[in-house]
Amino acid sequence: MSIDPTRSHAPGATPPPGVQDTEGEAAARHNGPRIVARRPEEATPAAAPPVLAAEAVTFAYPDGTVALHDLSLQLPQGLRVAILGANGCGKTTLFLNLNGILRPTSGTIVHNGEPIAYDRQSLRELRRRVGLVFQDPDSQLFAASVRQDISFGPLNLGWSEEVARAKVEQVIADTNLGELVDRPTHMLSYGQKKRVAIAGVLVMEPDVIIADEPTAGLDPETTARVLDLLDTLHDAGRSIVISTHDVEMALAWADHAIVLGRGHLLAEGPPATVLSDEHLLREAGLLPPLVVEAYRQLRGAGLLPASAPVPRTVEDLTALLVRHAKPRLAADSPPE
Repeated sequence: MSIDPTRSHAPGATPPPGVQDTEGEAAARHNGPRIVARRPEEATPAAAPPVLAAEAVTFAYPDGTVALHDLSLQLPQGLRVAILGANGCGKTTLFLNLNGILRPTSGTIVHNGEPIAYDRQSLRELRRRVGLVFQDPDSQLFAASVRQDISFGPLNLGWSEEVARAKVEQVIADTNLGELVDRPTHMLSYGQKKRVAIAGVLVMEPDVIIADEPTAGLDPETTARVLDLLDTLHDAGRSIVISTHDVEMALAWADHAIVLGRGHLLAEGPPATVLSDEHLLREAGLLPPLVVEAYRQLRGAGLLPASAPVPRTVEDLTALLVRHAKPRLAADSPPE
């Protein structure tokens, strides 16, 4: 059974109430990554057809641990999707099922409207089109140098050396890895390894890139670089799906948010709607974004009207204050 992608909460969940900077500029101005939320008119509608879907998927590990419970959700085509939840909620297990590395105990994974098949050739094609970037890049990098690691996939697909070399060079340029191409992979920083892992997936020309905690363990400057890279890949027409604990980043960056809890779907929908639901976030073991907390405080103090939309970034909140609070404060000030 499929979930209606326009629904903002799952059955049983409480419904919600009511470009690119350089790394240094991002860190210096905001003490964190520069994340620019796209305006609604710039985003693909949430009702876009799903590129991937889980239909009543249950998955149990050999020790009996049930990681996914009758899970149904859709990943809309062409969106930047953030999947959130506490440790152990099933995010990584879901990703491994979507990529065909794991097979559901029951239920179906659907890619572009067709149930995936598990024969060797079908899985090879699925993994080319649905690229998975692991949380730990050391699980993905094994070649002696950056260039060799990025080249591994195309050469093992049977591409000619000329075609493979041209594609590898294009991806190296697209991901700004030119200064690292001959460096041994074990000599890279953690953030550099993350970027090389993404490049190794990108070279296979996937339609969808799934990244498990791509910003985990990164400093603000490197986080900004990784998000810039994911945005570039999205702008080129790819669907991007990430898992994260970072509610601030998900609110500002994503076009669509999905919240999991103990292997169940708790909510999905527009980030500003999903991530402003206090009851839902508490159930999922997540804290509300600070910008949403500040927004609530300002509304409670009467500085913002009840009709003011939920801000997704500090810039959004500042704009609301300039529009609504500044004229009121000016009117209340005594004349000089």
